[in-house]
Amino acid sequence: MTVFKKLQAARLALVESGIKKTGKNSFHGWGYYELGDFIPAVHKLFDAAGLCGVVSFGSELATLTIYDTEDGTSVQFVTPVVMAENNKAQAIQNLGSTHSYIRRYLWLLAMEIVEADTVDALPQEEKPKSKPVATLPKTEAPATGKVPTKIEGREGPWNIAM
Repeated sequence: MTVFKKLQAARLALVESGIKKTGKNSFHGWGYYELGDFIPAVHKLFDAAGLCGVVSFGSELATLTIYDTEDGTSVQFVTPVVMAENNKAQAIQNLGSTHSYIRRYLWLLAMEIVEADTVDALPQEEKPKSKPVATLPKTEAPATGKVPTKIEGREGPWNIAM
Protein backbone atom coordinates (compact mmCIF):
# COMPACT_ATOMS: atom_id res chain seq x y z
CA MET A 1 0.00 0.00 0.00
CA THR A 2 1.38 3.45 -0.87
CA VAL A 3 1.96 6.28 1.59
CA PHE A 4 -0.99 8.08 -0.04
CA LYS A 5 -3.34 5.11 0.40
CA LYS A 6 -2.28 4.78 4.05
CA LEU A 7 -2.73 8.50 4.66
CA GLN A 8 -6.19 8.44 3.11
CA ALA A 9 -7.17 5.46 5.29
CA ALA A 10 -5.95 7.34 8.38
CA ARG A 11 -7.92 10.44 7.33
CA LEU A 12 -11.10 8.41 6.96
CA ALA A 13 -10.57 6.66 10.30
CA LEU A 14 -9.99 10.05 11.97
CA VAL A 15 -13.29 11.38 10.59
CA GLU A 16 -15.06 8.28 11.86
CA SER A 17 -13.42 8.61 15.32
CA GLY A 18 -15.64 11.59 16.17
CA ILE A 19 -12.98 14.02 17.39
CA LYS A 20 -14.38 17.10 19.11
CA LYS A 21 -13.21 20.71 19.30
CA THR A 22 -12.21 21.77 22.80
CA GLY A 23 -10.56 25.09 21.97
CA LYS A 24 -12.77 28.12 22.51
CA ASN A 25 -12.17 31.62 21.17
CA SER A 26 -13.86 33.62 23.93
CA PHE A 27 -13.65 36.91 22.04
CA HIS A 28 -15.46 35.74 18.89
CA GLY A 29 -17.26 32.76 20.43
CA TRP A 30 -16.21 29.95 18.09
CA GLY A 31 -14.61 26.61 18.77
CA TYR A 32 -11.43 25.23 17.22
CA TYR A 33 -9.34 22.08 17.29
CA GLU A 34 -6.40 22.07 19.66
CA LEU A 35 -3.49 19.70 19.03
CA GLY A 36 -4.66 17.55 21.93
CA ASP A 37 -8.05 17.07 20.26
CA PHE A 38 -6.66 15.04 17.38
CA ILE A 39 -2.93 14.23 17.78
CA PRO A 40 -3.47 11.24 20.12
CA ALA A 41 -5.96 9.75 17.64
CA VAL A 42 -3.63 10.48 14.70
CA HIS A 43 -0.72 8.76 16.45
CA LYS A 44 -2.80 5.63 17.05
CA LEU A 45 -4.06 5.60 13.46
CA PHE A 46 -0.58 6.25 12.04
CA ASP A 47 0.95 3.48 14.16
CA ALA A 48 -1.68 1.02 12.94
CA ALA A 49 -1.20 2.11 9.30
CA GLY A 50 2.61 2.19 9.38
CA LEU A 51 2.97 5.97 9.11
CA CYS A 52 5.04 8.49 11.07
CA GLY A 53 4.70 12.30 10.96
CA VAL A 54 7.70 14.56 11.57
CA VAL A 55 7.46 18.36 11.83
CA SER A 56 10.53 20.45 11.06
CA PHE A 57 11.10 24.20 11.12
CA GLY A 58 13.33 26.35 8.95
CA SER A 59 13.69 30.12 9.11
CA GLU A 60 11.10 30.63 6.37
CA LEU A 61 9.23 27.33 5.99
CA ALA A 62 7.85 24.63 8.26
CA THR A 63 7.29 21.11 6.95
CA LEU A 64 5.26 18.12 8.05
CA THR A 65 6.69 15.01 6.41
CA ILE A 66 4.62 11.86 6.67
CA TYR A 67 6.76 8.76 6.21
CA ASP A 68 5.68 5.24 5.33
CA THR A 69 7.56 3.27 8.01
CA GLU A 70 7.68 0.16 5.81
CA ASP A 71 9.21 1.48 2.59
CA GLY A 72 10.48 4.97 3.56
CA THR A 73 8.42 6.88 1.00
CA SER A 74 6.95 10.16 2.16
CA VAL A 75 4.64 13.05 1.44
CA GLN A 76 5.25 16.62 2.60
CA PHE A 77 3.04 19.49 3.66
CA VAL A 78 4.74 22.91 3.79
CA THR A 79 3.74 26.34 5.10
CA PRO A 80 5.52 29.66 5.58
CA VAL A 81 6.72 30.46 9.10
CA VAL A 82 4.94 33.47 10.56
CA MET A 83 5.87 34.43 14.09
CA ALA A 84 3.10 34.70 16.67
CA GLU A 85 3.01 38.10 18.34
CA ASN A 86 1.84 38.88 21.84
CA ASN A 87 3.16 42.10 23.35
CA LYS A 88 2.73 40.75 26.89
CA ALA A 89 4.65 37.50 26.27
CA GLN A 90 8.35 36.70 26.48
CA ALA A 91 10.13 35.97 23.18
CA ILE A 92 10.35 32.26 24.04
CA GLN A 93 6.58 32.19 24.67
CA ASN A 94 5.97 33.72 21.24
CA LEU A 95 8.25 31.08 19.74
CA GLY A 96 6.31 28.32 21.52
CA SER A 97 3.04 29.80 20.28
CA THR A 98 4.46 29.91 16.76
CA HIS A 99 5.45 26.24 16.95
CA SER A 100 2.05 25.22 18.32
CA TYR A 101 0.09 27.19 15.71
CA ILE A 102 2.20 25.94 12.81
CA ARG A 103 2.10 22.32 13.99
CA ARG A 104 -1.68 22.55 14.38
CA TYR A 105 -2.19 24.05 10.94
CA LEU A 106 0.16 21.56 9.27
CA TRP A 107 -1.71 18.64 10.85
CA LEU A 108 -5.10 20.15 9.98
CA LEU A 109 -3.85 20.43 6.40
CA ALA A 110 -2.38 16.94 6.21
CA MET A 111 -5.36 15.22 7.81
CA GLU A 112 -7.87 17.48 6.01
CA ILE A 113 -9.54 18.39 9.26
CA VAL A 114 -12.24 20.92 8.46
CA GLU A 115 -12.76 24.04 10.55
CA ALA A 116 -15.10 26.96 9.95
CA ASP A 117 -13.56 29.82 8.01
CA THR A 118 -13.01 32.29 10.81
CA VAL A 119 -12.07 35.16 8.50
CA ASP A 120 -15.37 34.94 6.62
CA ALA A 121 -17.24 34.59 9.91
CA LEU A 122 -15.99 37.94 11.19
CA PRO A 123 -18.09 41.03 10.62
CA GLN A 124 -16.68 42.78 7.60
CA GLU A 125 -15.69 46.40 7.98
CA GLU A 126 -15.94 48.75 5.10
CA LYS A 127 -12.50 49.88 4.04
CA PRO A 128 -11.99 53.61 3.71
CA LYS A 129 -12.30 54.80 0.16
CA SER A 130 -9.07 55.94 -1.37
CA LYS A 131 -8.68 59.63 -2.05
CA PRO A 132 -8.69 60.64 -5.69
CA VAL A 133 -5.23 61.18 -7.09
CA ALA A 134 -4.54 64.77 -8.02
CA THR A 135 -3.76 65.18 -11.67
CA LEU A 136 -1.71 67.88 -13.28
CA PRO A 137 -3.46 70.05 -15.82
CA LYS A 138 -2.75 69.02 -19.37
CA THR A 139 -0.60 71.36 -21.38
CA GLU A 140 -0.99 71.37 -25.06
CA ALA A 141 1.74 71.96 -27.56
CA PRO A 142 1.18 74.85 -29.91
CA ALA A 143 -0.98 73.68 -32.79
CA THR A 144 1.52 74.21 -35.58
CA GLY A 145 0.62 71.03 -37.44
CA LYS A 146 4.32 70.20 -37.73
CA VAL A 147 5.98 67.02 -36.50
CA PRO A 148 8.96 67.75 -34.29
CA THR A 149 12.23 67.31 -36.08
CA LYS A 150 14.34 66.73 -33.00
CA ILE A 151 13.73 64.88 -29.74
CA GLU A 152 14.76 67.08 -26.87
CA GLY A 153 16.82 65.83 -23.94
CA ARG A 154 20.08 63.97 -23.61
CA GLU A 155 21.06 61.36 -26.14
CA GLY A 156 21.16 57.81 -24.83
CA PRO A 157 20.28 54.21 -25.61
CA TRP A 158 16.82 54.56 -24.05
CA ASN A 159 15.72 57.56 -26.10
CA ILE A 160 13.45 57.33 -29.11
CA ALA A 161 15.27 58.48 -32.20
CA MET A 162 13.64 59.66 -35.41
